[in-house]
Amino acid sequence: MTDGEAEADGGTASSEGRAGTRRRRRWRVVLGTLIALVLLAASAVVVVLRQNDYDLREERVTRRHAGATLDGVPALPRTGDGPYGLAFFVHGDGRRWTPRTRRSTARSGSPSPASATSLSFSKPGVAGSEGNWLDQSMADRADESLAAVAWARARPDIDGRRIGL
Repeated sequence: MTDGEAEADGGTASSEGRAGTRRRRRWRVVLGTLIALVLLAASAVVVVLRQNDYDLREERVTRRHAGATLDGVPALPRTGDGPYGLAFFVHGDGRRWTPRTRRSTARSGSPSPASATSLSFSKPGVAGSEGNWLDQSMADRADESLAAVAWARARPDIDGRRIGL
């Protein structure tokens, strides 16, 4: 082997070694970045959960509408006596029942559990409510929801000027 061939061969081996080192360094950077992002996301979840304990008291209520008894759950702040603003949740399609209200309030971040309450009634035929929601038209659902808002306005712990659907 001549000196030129040895130099050429040594140069190739050296450049392959540098390429391998670069690849390993790149993987370390990518892996380090992924680990940092996972830790950051986990920290954000912990912060959100610790700041929002949603210390609510729930009570079961019933009311009559269109000849049927409907089951509901207002979720009120544990402390204070109001009157509170109200976020009234009207469930869409499907067999949704009222205990989801607290989680819906908590997930939305608004209204603040410290200053507002949420309310939801089960659809007819769901979770203790009489009737069958499949027999309702959209107008029936709207009428039922407006009657629930009127019912809530009559409560002393609800501020009738601060009600949202």
